Amino acid sequence: DAAQIPIAAPSANLFSRPSPTRAEHVLQDLGGRIDMVVDGGATNVGIESTVLDLTSPNPTVLRPGAVTLEMLQELLPNVVAAADLGPTDDSRARASPGTMAKHYSPRAPLVLFSGNARVALEALVERARAAVAVGHRVGVLVMREDVDAFGEFPVQLAEMGTRSDLAGVAARLFAALRQLDAANVDVIFARDVGAQEGLGRAIADRLQRAASERIDVD
Repeated sequence: DAAQIPIAAPSANLFSRPSPTRAEHVLQDLGGRIDMVVDGGATNVGIESTVLDLTSPNPTVLRPGAVTLEMLQELLPNVVAAADLGPTDDSRARASPGTMAKHYSPRAPLVLFSGNARVALEALVERARAAVAVGHRVGVLVMREDVDAFGEFPVQLAEMGTRSDLAGVAARLFAALRQLDAANVDVIFARDVGAQEGLGRAIADRLQRAASERIDVD
């Protein structure tokens, strides 16, 4: 409003780190490098924008976001999603930001479990117990439905919300990753959101790119 022109800028974070969703996150990465932060409160959406490529015969979503593939299909019936996480050679130029195979990463390595919900949770808990047993400080990026699985288990939990409110999960995701980094954990464990459509596709994309290790269970 003050400039009276549109302003576009990249996310205010260091390269490959979780995107900032609050002013304090900007200072965590850029404190001492910038003169000012304009604090407009927590972001509403949390994850980055949808990137749509209109240069090919079929419009292609290069980066999923809150404007979902299903929303776009109402206007562009032939729109498709990019097929995969892209090549593991992250030195190659990309058509869109946020599409490197490893991106949005916390400082601690993140291990992501996916597949059958019950088996994935059991595998996550077992792996977390083993890490605690050897003296590691363990963080868990957890959905509200899974909190009880940890009981009095000595791990640092960062709750993202409930699977019935994926908008809330998307808004909380990066803040939860930064919460665990601030707790100085040695390793972070997470389970996927179990949804590959709508907003779940974008959340799954961010978790997969943030992960140092991905474990699929049956």
